[in-house]
Amino acid sequence: MLAVDLNKRAHQAILIAGCDELSILEIDPAVNKALRVYTTLETVFPLYGKKELPDNDYTRRLILGKDTVFIVGMEQMRAAFPDYKRILGQGISVIVNVPIVQNSVVVGSLNCMYASEEVTLPTAHEVKHLQKLFADKDRC
Repeated sequence: MLAVDLNKRAHQAILIAGCDELSILEIDPAVNKALRVYTTLETVFPLYGKKELPDNDYTRRLILGKDTVFIVGMEQMRAAFPDYKRILGQGISVIVNVPIVQNSVVVGSLNCMYASEEVTLPTAHEVKHLQKLFADKDRC
């Protein structure tokens, strides 16, 4: 479970990733649901909004593979997210989903959103730094 210091860590994540918007989801794969515990787009993606985890390659790579997933452009958005129209409607064209892993289990997803496909995406080093921000449940 994600814990208390989300605002501070979310602000650090925005600075590290250089993203325009950010959301953090707490994931419970046992019930196939995610709970939004942080968002910079609260009017569109409400805080504590719940959503079903889509059964697709992107979700499997994130949760089972513990892989960072880069989603670029409308076609990849459509394949990854059932609510892709709402995402695109906010001018988001790139999303980097970073798994939050605690005790070897994916417990959440850090979703870095970019308004342009012409961005410098986080490097492997920056992704590791993002993961470390949330890796220890006692620190976040």
